[in-house]
Amino acid sequence: MGHLFLTIAAAISFTAASASAITIADLVANGATLSGQSITVTGNVTGPALDGIGETTFNLIDANGQRVSIFGKTTHPALGSAVTVRGKVGYKAPDEEFIWPPVVHDATW
Repeated sequence: MGHLFLTIAAAISFTAASASAITIADLVANGATLSGQSITVTGNVTGPALDGIGETTFNLIDANGQRVSIFGKTTHPALGSAVTVRGKVGYKAPDEEFIWPPVVHDATW
């Protein structure tokens, strides 16, 4: 019985922790729908890339020039490198002055 419970708990934990792989274009187009979800996205690191006080930010760009800002806790990858990032989608609804792009926060790479 104990082994069955642990197996089921591990399966549930793995499923909940899995991040859906999406493209940068899909993320940009569907930020509101994806808000709060864990995702995986791949692209090339571009600037500005900043590290400071335990926080890191950089942009990830795809072959079509679509980009998304990444926020994490470790040193940013080298500019130009291809990376896969896992994190949560952050989204703020547009207001009368600005359309906010989605971001990926709590990211690891």
